[in-house]
Amino acid sequence: MAESDNEDNEAFLRNLERSRSLYEKKWNEKEDPSSYLKKRPLPCPVLIVSSSSCLLAIGDAPIATFPKQDIAVGAIYLMAYYYAFHLTYPKCVATLLSVIQTEILLDKIHDKDLTPSYKKGMAEWKAFLGQ
Repeated sequence: MAESDNEDNEAFLRNLERSRSLYEKKWNEKEDPSSYLKKRPLPCPVLIVSSSSCLLAIGDAPIATFPKQDIAVGAIYLMAYYYAFHLTYPKCVATLLSVIQTEILLDKIHDKDLTPSYKKGMAEWKAFLGQ
């Protein structure tokens, strides 16, 4: 691996760790969602996962709680909130959510959301598939 690739990987891992600390919040489902969120307000829609439950919230307002086995549905609801309120995906998960939006949900992506990392990832994926 070239030295610049190694530096890119190290920078990616540092950014991933920083992003994880911003979005990774531990929630004990016995704790009231409203009081939990008032202590830890988050500026964007989030899906918080505990050992057996999920909490969908915006800011300090809990929207829904549901069993952990329904986490895939929670991710779709999370994306729906971003779409319905015309919000921009957080930078740390933008490419992942954009790929899910375009490749799984088969939704068109707005030109302004075609980030360099999305374009690169999709080009590599299509090359891998031989398309």
